[in-house]
Order: sequence, then structure tokens, then C-alpha cells
Amino acid sequence: MENKDYLNIDFFRIQTNNIAPKKGRVLIADPFSSDFFFTRSVVLLTEYSPEEGAMGFILNKPVAKTEIPSEVYEEFGNKQHPRIYHGGPVGPHQMFYIHKLPSTILTGSMEILPGLYWGGDFNELAELLRNGAVSLDDIKFFIGYSGWSPGQLEKEIKRNYWVIAETNVQEVLGDHTDLWKKKLYQLGPRYAIWTHYSKDPELN
Repeated sequence: MENKDYLNIDFFRIQTNNIAPKKGRVLIADPFSSDFFFTRSVVLLTEYSPEEGAMGFILNKPVAKTEIPSEVYEEFGNKQHPRIYHGGPVGPHQMFYIHKLPSTILTGSMEILPGLYWGGDFNELAELLRNGAVSLDDIKFFIGYSGWSPGQLEKEIKRNYWVIAETNVQEVLGDHTDLWKKKLYQLGPRYAIWTHYSKDPELN
């Protein structure tokens, strides 16, 4: 007899994969989110605590070069073009960065995953870049960040706004193109099918 269990699956609803939020994991957005920042986004959690909330950066929303102030290029010697992304809706006038530089190289940097860090002394970082001691390929910059108060992220996960997945240094610092789709394919067929949906549910 033909197995028709799939007929009982609501493909328009996130089905939890039982991976809990944790620093160093990523949040993959609901395919129907219409939020400017979070539409089809992948968010790296840099901090997470049920008691204190969560913080992270959107990995796949690049800032247009025309939006980047010339002063940013001047900081790095004008010849270098940093990769800058919209990190989230909080702190839109602040800049943050994720990189491969431990605190022994960049004062104040904090580990997210083995070999992946965020923050640190900006003046030191700019000097390392100007001197060619560090490659821009090892750094991603963010304008603003994504933040959740205690309990907020857990509520959003229960409401099926996010599915959680593991990641690695190469993925975080690599090409952001189609990252949302790539992560869904990694999670298997029941998630990969979302990549074929229109952002407007009425068109599916």
C-alpha cells in the first residue's frame, strides 16, 4: 500500500528538529517572514542564555556599497573593501565584526566557536588590516545586531518563526549567496521544500 503519511504533514509549518538555541548555532527564518531584516535570513547566535536573552548577527543581508561611508574604507587604507552586512535592527549606528582572531592577536575578542570570534579592539584590528597582517577574507562586519530579551527567542521558536542548525567557521565567513537555501537543504527534504515557496503564502 502506498505510504501517504506525507499528506498529514503541514509543509507550511516549521517542524522542530529538537536542536536547542545555543551560542555558535544559527537561526533559519520561517520562509514566510516579511520582516525587512529577517526575511529568509540566517542569524548566528553569538550569545545565548535563558536568563539573559540572546544576541546575534544576520549573515546573509549585505549592505550595498553605496550605503557604506567612505570613512570606513579610509580606516583600512582605502584599497581594501570590507564585507559589511545588516546585523539586525538593534543598534543601527554601531559596527560589529566576526573574525578568526583570538584574544592573543586581537585584544578583547570573544570565542563563538573553535576558531571563530567576535569583537575586540577596533584600532588594533584596523592597524592589522592596514599592515596586511590580517586578510579581510577572515572578517565580516555588521551594522547593528539582532537581540532578544529573556524568553523572547524561546517564544518565537515555539511560534515556529525559526529552525535551529549547527554551523562552522567556513560557513560563517564564507559566501553568503543562497545561504538560507543551503542551510535548509542541509536539514533535509522536509525543510528543503521551503526553498520553492513564494514569500507570499497565497501564491503557493
